[in-house]
Amino acid sequence: MIRPAREDDLPGLLDLHRRVFGRPLPAEERRWKLADQPSPVPNVWVAEVDGRIVFQFAGIPVRFHHRGRERWAMQSVDTMTDPEHRRRGLLTRTATETFEHWRRAGVAFVFGVPNQNWRSRLGALGFAAIGEVRWWVRWLGPLRSLAARVGLTGDPPSTLPDATPLDSLWAATLDEGVVKDAAWHRWRYLAAPRPFQIIGAWSGQRLAGAAALRCQGASAIVAEVQACEARAAPALLKDACRLAGAQNASRVALLIHAGTPLEQAALAAGFIPRPWGFPVVAADLGGGLPRAALFQGGDFDVI
Repeated sequence: MIRPAREDDLPGLLDLHRRVFGRPLPAEERRWKLADQPSPVPNVWVAEVDGRIVFQFAGIPVRFHHRGRERWAMQSVDTMTDPEHRRRGLLTRTATETFEHWRRAGVAFVFGVPNQNWRSRLGALGFAAIGEVRWWVRWLGPLRSLAARVGLTGDPPSTLPDATPLDSLWAATLDEGVVKDAAWHRWRYLAAPRPFQIIGAWSGQRLAGAAALRCQGASAIVAEVQACEARAAPALLKDACRLAGAQNASRVALLIHAGTPLEQAALAAGFIPRPWGFPVVAADLGGGLPRAALFQGGDFDVI
């Protein structure tokens, strides 16, 4: 039986995640990821056999600025098949039924970076490649990190304790892509199980850009850079590196859409491209494919 997931399915879904991915998923992280965002339609669907959940097809509902207006989209995440029920058509049947429900609710398209469990079925499910996100890295080095820690690199970057100013920044940007207003930043970065810091770039009293940074030991990730002035993007990346160095990081990485202006900002800030990344795919549910979208790492659950 294929049906929307229920709250009492949580223990079975957590067990399925452990068996499929080989690692536990905390219940609070799953709720943040799949239950804390508003959605126009059930976003998690399961297949049940003899009272046991053996498959999940899930999406994170996101508001997407697409072709000049706001639309609902789903980011496909955590597709899971019970190891004992693989190669039985569960992916095709469940995804097809789920897509139909999402289409009727007005979801424009489904997008994501495919995992190894369903990459071979992309074409059969209607997915097409729409781009690629690539890793860029900047190594800080011990001297640069020490200088940042002892305050020899200038004033500390400005961080935003609240996401409210991001509404005006988004209104000045309106890029094709995920709607990155204050609500997005609160959920995606400030309320995340492993929270981010939001760095601001100011032009007088006006917020000209923002970046989301998370440090974990010697590594740091810039999940997103948003700027309404060209000079703000490289400045934000440099500030992110200074802040990461002050927090003992020796490497800063970001994942950005290939061939976009943010690559030039990354070069100007001392980052270099790496030969790794992820394909971005999408399935049209009636709203047209987001081929002009500007994707970054924070748009996906790989960060």
